Amino acid sequence: MATHPPLNDRIKKIEPRWNGRLPQYDRTKSSSTYTHPKTKRNNKIREHVFNETLEKNQAKHQEKEERKERFLQGAIAAAMMKVGEIKEEDVEQVAQEIESLDEKIVERLNDPLGAQAVILSLLYEERYKKELYAMVQEESPYLLLEFANFMREPHEDLKHQSALIISLSMNALKSLSIEQYQRFKKIVEYFVTVDNEVTLFEWSLQYIIQRPLEMHLGLKKVPKRTSTHLGAIKEEVEVIYSMLMQAQYSDEQEAKAAFESTKKVIKAGALQYVPKDAISHDRFVGSVMAIERAKPAIAERIFEGVLYGIKVDGEVSESENTFVHAIAQLMQVPLPREFKLEAS
Repeated sequence: MATHPPLNDRIKKIEPRWNGRLPQYDRTKSSSTYTHPKTKRNNKIREHVFNETLEKNQAKHQEKEERKERFLQGAIAAAMMKVGEIKEEDVEQVAQEIESLDEKIVERLNDPLGAQAVILSLLYEERYKKELYAMVQEESPYLLLEFANFMREPHEDLKHQSALIISLSMNALKSLSIEQYQRFKKIVEYFVTVDNEVTLFEWSLQYIIQRPLEMHLGLKKVPKRTSTHLGAIKEEVEVIYSMLMQAQYSDEQEAKAAFESTKKVIKAGALQYVPKDAISHDRFVGSVMAIERAKPAIAERIFEGVLYGIKVDGEVSESENTFVHAIAQLMQVPLPREFKLEAS
């Protein structure tokens, strides 16, 4: 190299018009400009695999969060609807039942207006459509809009999941003001009594809605338990048991026979059957409120009769299942595991 003429001189001989300036090149940039086709293809594959893995991880995370949410909802629902210790398997059971609900229903139950609309649908009777819609419009036009929209949507009959639905709606309903609650209570009362009849299902729904809300709003306190023996509330227990048997048997004689069987189980021979036409809505509600004052030992004895009466025909309907939940809350007694939030 030392014997060679200077670079400038050599270039001048080749290109006489050269101005003596060497072009500047970004070596780093030029060296990375070219990528082998195979490398490009491998990079695309890596990017695709990365994005796919990321999406799967995000989906797993979302599913995990949704499971946690359902578990939390299950815990709340189980706590709302059961008395006594809540076990993890109870919560798991309720979480599974929540999962079986339509997502749109669950979404509505998280909204105060939506929750009210779904609950009213459980009490709705088509033959009284005009009167019921007019009542809702009078008390709450916004609720009427939500209720009418919900009733137009196709969905399965929700009565077999009524206890679960009400327990899931509680968080949303607790955000109501006292005035809003009083309006909703008035509407529910009208839906229940519009046909001038009393049913276990309607009363049970009404009770398990009103009791926790009124205690939350400070409108109700748990009454003192003053009844120390069954004789003190004999007439009221007679009404409850008679009503329970009449809900299972359309034939009055069959209902009376089941009543007789129930009173033997709890060793209360003095109880007398009350005919169906002698039980008004007010009398039934008054009887229920009276047994709420029973001391724990008496409450457990009455509840034993309720459980026997529920199972006496070998089946547990949605109305009976809901009634058991309501009575368990009312009397503050543990709910047996076989009585789920969803009726079998």
